[in-house]
Amino acid sequence: MVDCSSGWKCCGRKALADKVVEADPPRPEGGSTSKKAGARIDCCCGKVTIELAASKPRGHVQCACTECWQHLAWAEKQGGPKAAKIPDGIYFDNAFIGKEGEITKGIEYLQPTVLHGGAGTIRVIASCCKSTMFATSAGYLGKAIAVYPAGCKLSNAEDFPLMLRMSMIDYDEEMRGGPPTPVEKGVPVVWRGAGGMAAPRSGYNITTRMTPIFATSVKYEGYPVAKLMERLGETVDLQQPDLNKPHKALCSQICEDLKYRYPGPYIDPNVQRSEQEPLTAREAD
Repeated sequence: MVDCSSGWKCCGRKALADKVVEADPPRPEGGSTSKKAGARIDCCCGKVTIELAASKPRGHVQCACTECWQHLAWAEKQGGPKAAKIPDGIYFDNAFIGKEGEITKGIEYLQPTVLHGGAGTIRVIASCCKSTMFATSAGYLGKAIAVYPAGCKLSNAEDFPLMLRMSMIDYDEEMRGGPPTPVEKGVPVVWRGAGGMAAPRSGYNITTRMTPIFATSVKYEGYPVAKLMERLGETVDLQQPDLNKPHKALCSQICEDLKYRYPGPYIDPNVQRSEQEPLTAREAD
């Protein structure tokens, strides 16, 4: 397993209910703003660097779904960074810096992957060290890309409060090595994920908090992820087992969603974080 220390910190995890994300002033393609450069994604061994136009994220969620965790667990087994029990997903404008379809360095190592034939999210890895560089999906509507700070080195990104923890229906303590990592009180924790929008409590929280991520226009100038994907090879099917549980009847799903109450653990503000949960790759110094 490679060392993948990252400068990005997960701080201020208070709920960000119904807030529309406003981006900083746009920057010219290939250039930089007069204020600051955009976020930077490096692979753990340093052979790949991707620069984004925005330093301010569009949003920050924690997703306990099977696929987010399973991909990072697969990468860890291949020698990549340690998988987070519940990965943070940081969303940025779909705008890359550089000549169209190029990155700062290491494009030859980028490999699009899907977990299995039925997976809808493409996660682009660095083949050199199995870092997960970013994720893209048709569901992002061309507005955003997602970065897992536990799977790469994310730097020069502004802190953004945690908006939501979702998909607790998929959290398996035995499979993930114990209870979930603590979350700050006040952050909504919901039973279903984006695939369970018919579930009333989950659907409401997901819609009100995540809609601005995908409904807000791209504010920064740069080339879109589609242009980069054109330069990469064919998407590789990792042929991992589909661990998603069969859905119950809709009425049962609705009842379970309404009854669900997150039992904890919660972050204790009187205890140092290092004593409550181990540091992930993105936070280790």
